[in-house]
Amino acid sequence: MNIKLVADDINIFIHSRDSIRLSRKANLCLKQKNEWFVTNKLGLSLDKICYTVFSKSNVNQLSIQLNGTDIKRVNNCRYLGVIRL
Repeated sequence: MNIKLVADDINIFIHSRDSIRLSRKANLCLKQKNEWFVTNKLGLSLDKICYTVFSKSNVNQLSIQLNGTDIKRVNNCRYLGVIRL
C-alpha cells in the first residue's frame, strides 16, 4: 500500500495480482483509514470516494465497500490535477 496526501485529498495505491486479494486489501485499508478518521473526529464523504483499476487484464470481480456502502468504480480519475484516461 502506498498513500499520497495532497491538501484534503487522499490517494491510496494498492496492488495485487489476484482480484480477490486486491478487494480484501482495499476493504481493509478503507476500514483502517475510516477508523483513523473517526478517532480524529474527521469523516469521509462516501459520495466522493471512488476507485479505478490500473491493469493490463480485465478486472471485474472487485467488491469495494465501506460501512456496507459500495464504493463507485470509475474509468478515469483526477490525481494532482491530471486525469488518467
